[in-house]
Amino acid sequence: DIKKHSFVPSEDEVLLLPARQFQVTSCLDSGNGLHIVQIKEIKPQYDLLEPVPVSNLSVQPKKSLQGKSTTITGAMGGQFAAMQLQPQTKSK
Repeated sequence: DIKKHSFVPSEDEVLLLPARQFQVTSCLDSGNGLHIVQIKEIKPQYDLLEPVPVSNLSVQPKKSLQGKSTTITGAMGGQFAAMQLQPQTKSK
């Protein structure tokens, strides 16, 4: 529900996520510059957004590294190594 964030809260507005694709099913010119367009969502040939794996892991620095500066890859290496690719993920 996005009514709290809408410029006109009384309208039934919908937040469309990125990479959604639609097909126009009909158009109607109501006059005075008002056009009514009916659309339906279609499944794209290729998934444009992949599901993001959710991990409950938290990154904890090793005691031997405390007090030393580390790179991002060093601090995040354990989390990157623990990530699993989803079966529907396509190689690029």
